[in-house]
Amino acid sequence: MSLEIERLFQSLFQHMAEGVALHEVILDAAGKAVNYRILNVNSQYQLFTGLAPEQVIGKLATEAYGTSTPPYLEEFTSVGMGAPSHRFETHFAPFNRTYEISVAPLGPGYFATIFLDITERKRNEVALRENQWFLQ
Repeated sequence: MSLEIERLFQSLFQHMAEGVALHEVILDAAGKAVNYRILNVNSQYQLFTGLAPEQVIGKLATEAYGTSTPPYLEEFTSVGMGAPSHRFETHFAPFNRTYEISVAPLGPGYFATIFLDITERKRNEVALRENQWFLQ
């Protein structure tokens, strides 16, 4: 890849409206995914998670997120191991936030998560449904 293309991709990565994290799948001796390491994050990552890059880069997911098991291990690592990209919505209890997450492969053993914090939108949808029910 030319230096110009690499510079353009780096600019895209840092200026996207979505949070982005690049990950490496961690396998056990039997070749089963047991965790993932955070390799890099963009500037929006901190806005949507509250975690600074220096708190997470190079760390295993369990350490970075303070969980006993890696969050969304199967959903994430399956893509890093060859499954197609996919998108899902989820409430992440440790942060009390709801996210829309896309998972994309980066090559064997690697994947990216691209995500938006949709907590406020979900709260507004619930409030709207409650108001509609009340008005009926």
